[in-house]
Amino acid sequence: MAVVEPVNAADLLLERIMLSSGGVGYFEYEAVVDGNATLSLDVPLDQVDDILKSLVVYDDGGTAGEITLPGREPLTQSFVDLPFDRAALDSAPALLNALQGAEVRVTGAKPMSDACCEWSRRPRAAPTAL
Repeated sequence: MAVVEPVNAADLLLERIMLSSGGVGYFEYEAVVDGNATLSLDVPLDQVDDILKSLVVYDDGGTAGEITLPGREPLTQSFVDLPFDRAALDSAPALLNALQGAEVRVTGAKPMSDACCEWSRRPRAAPTAL
């Protein structure tokens, strides 16, 4: 079993800043890591969306490992008000079955609404010859 040790915040160094005339900033951080380690990059909550859209992780070895974003509350708390639990997100059929009976609305050029029905896989019948 590999031991993952946190890298000191001082080890994650701001190496380069570039600002465009359009107000976009590029911030490059760098750290040297041997083996398994955890790096933490703290960002203001209101900037998380922008960070996630532009985050690039580069590793000379070609792998970056796991990248996580801890939430403000436990994941189980996120599902309290939803009509399904986390296991329903394991597959589309599981989610559809968890939503059985719930009203579904589709908007767009041909809006429609109906209640979700049970989903099940049925073998496809072989075509018959004419």
